[in-house]
Formats: sequence, C-alpha cells, structure tokens
Amino acid sequence: GAITPNPVNFGQTPVGTPTTEDVTFSNNGTNPIYVSPDLGNPAFTLAPTFDPSVPIAPGSSVTVPITFAPTTPGVQSGSVTLVNASGTEVKTAPIAGEGVIVTP
Repeated sequence: GAITPNPVNFGQTPVGTPTTEDVTFSNNGTNPIYVSPDLGNPAFTLAPTFDPSVPIAPGSSVTVPITFAPTTPGVQSGSVTLVNASGTEVKTAPIAGEGVIVTP
C-alpha cells in the first residue's frame, strides 16, 4: 500500500478553523486493504462520507479528505494506517498540524 502525501502535514491551522487535506491511499498489492478509522488523535478525522469498512481493491486507489480541527494551540500529531483484512498494519503515515491562535 501507499499513502500520499506521506507525511500528512497540515502546518499552522487557526484554532476553531478546520482545515482539510486530500490523502490518497493506493493498493499496489494483491489483497484488499482498508483505511483504519483510528487516526490516534481526535483532532484528526476522516471525511464522514468515507466508509472505512469498504476495502480498497488491488490495483486501485481512493482519495479521502482528512480534517484537522484543533481546539487548543500547539502541535498535534496522529497517524493514518492501511491494514489488511486481519487488521495487520500494511503502511502508516504520520499526521501533524499546529493549532495557532489568530488575533485580529
């Protein structure tokens, strides 16, 4: 499997202003793989329209928006993982972003 971009970096994001990045997951193997819904940090979420129970077939890819919604200032980190049917990690990419306070 492949994850693009890797790492997923949101950079500085104003607190209270969610930012979305498109992340592409590719299956270059011979078995179906899945995007794990657990991103390791509640500040990062997969698009609600994406169903992580649907496999990515061999030779295909899917682009999923990931949202970073910081609620406090500071650096946040998580990760997004591709897993096989038994839940074993195939590929992982770190996710990072920094919540910043924007003063008018």
